[in-house]
Amino acid sequence: MHRLLLGFLSISLLGPVGKALGDEPFPIPAKSQKPSLAPNEDGDLGRPRRRTSRNVGYVGIGPAFFGNMSAPGTGFLLAGTYGWDLNEAIIKLNGELAFNGSATWGSLGVGVQGFLMSGEHTPYVAADFGLTYARSQSTSAVPRTVTGFSVGATAGVQLFRTANVQFDAGLRYALVLKENANGHPSLLTVRVGVWF
Repeated sequence: MHRLLLGFLSISLLGPVGKALGDEPFPIPAKSQKPSLAPNEDGDLGRPRRRTSRNVGYVGIGPAFFGNMSAPGTGFLLAGTYGWDLNEAIIKLNGELAFNGSATWGSLGVGVQGFLMSGEHTPYVAADFGLTYARSQSTSAVPRTVTGFSVGATAGVQLFRTANVQFDAGLRYALVLKENANGHPSLLTVRVGVWF
């Protein structure tokens, strides 16, 4: 009987208080909201992030060193690439021209470049396969031209990966699978360039 009477009094007395405060007698305070971050150009919040996929281009230059092409000293390299940046890797269509006196190296190929780390600045390794024209300095001992398939490997670092224009520095070695009188023509280059 006492319990029934106490229950009736509590409903009678607390009812008006509940109505005064709204439907909830003991409202829970709302959690403090952190300031929202404006989305970047990719729609992400916070620090800009690389696009998941985009078409890119590359132009690079640097010194070139010819092997088995009767071309001592240092030549000049001009390289270009069209590629698809997949964030963790770049699939590439490569082209390069190198000159040293009358020695000429020209190649077209396909390759893939993989990044070893994520972040704004990251090292990478790359491999490629293509067709190369290698013209040696004119001598009686070495055939003047060799055309054949070639393989190449590159190691370097790419800077400012979240920017629209990125800086690249790398070391590349390429080898023609067909031989001349001295062996397989090869090309070693140190290159700097930009991705855009």
